[in-house]
Amino acid sequence: MAKERYIGTASLKVDAKGRIAVPAFCRVNDAKVFFVTYGRKRFLRLYDWEDFSKSLTMLEELDPYDARTEEMKRALLGGSKLEMDSHSRLTIPKNLRDWAGLTGEIVVAGVSSYMEIWNSEAYAAEFAANIADLGKNMQEIAESRKEPR
Repeated sequence: MAKERYIGTASLKVDAKGRIAVPAFCRVNDAKVFFVTYGRKRFLRLYDWEDFSKSLTMLEELDPYDARTEEMKRALLGGSKLEMDSHSRLTIPKNLRDWAGLTGEIVVAGVSSYMEIWNSEAYAAEFAANIADLGKNMQEIAESRKEPR
């Protein structure tokens, strides 16, 4: 059976211990073990362990002497393996919460094979900017995928 993708958004709160409730759309594959790491901007990427393991395999195939590979590995592998508790919560490590500004209200967004965890204000600003450029970006992507005639 094909693996379900993570699709949807949820507004949540981070509790005093750094725990977040895992939204229902993030529990579609019955994963109990996850990996959280830095995103390209000030958000966190949350992978189920199976998908993160695939990413590890791809990382290992990259040139270990390429500076970009080193930087990518350092950032991605600087995250933490997490286990969901009996109440479907994950505890996000303090250093990652601080880096992404995760206090109080947050947003968890499904992005197909992984999830993003954002500070709610940062997510709103990023989403507004993305929506403003959506039509232009869709057109550019469509044009770049056309075969030369």
